[in-house]
Amino acid sequence: LPIAFSSSFTLILLCRILLGAGEGPALGATLNACYGFFPSERRSLPTSVVLAGATVGLMLAGPLLVPLIDTYGWRAGFLGCSFLGLLWLVAWLILGADGPYAPGKADAMLGVPQERSAGGSTIGFWLDRAVIGAFLFGMAGYWVLAFNIAWAVPYLRTEL
Repeated sequence: LPIAFSSSFTLILLCRILLGAGEGPALGATLNACYGFFPSERRSLPTSVVLAGATVGLMLAGPLLVPLIDTYGWRAGFLGCSFLGLLWLVAWLILGADGPYAPGKADAMLGVPQERSAGGSTIGFWLDRAVIGAFLFGMAGYWVLAFNIAWAVPYLRTEL
């Protein structure tokens, strides 16, 4: 939000650094919240859905932000994203809760032992379907990001 009201390069750079620092733990925090609703052996699909959601968000951002920025200027893009973030925060504060598999829930009170890692070989880890799927989704996500930055947004801005 503060970047929309900045007027100097230094302040814009500082805001971008703070935004990056806030983005850093976002995936881990999202997966941690998601994992509370699934046992550890069933977390591959929710992880894929979260990663795919980030990709879909990138695909929607370009076509939705370009008209806003083109009509009202670059600050409107930041204000629009800030508004959506505020709506999400309010929804999360009202509806968000820990799932039944979140650490420290009823199992801990009942004395049920915590899950332990099954262990395994390094090669087995890299050949695991979940790891391969995470790499493929990551690659697809970065491809969409590169596509949006390098081609889609400039095309929509100049041609449409």
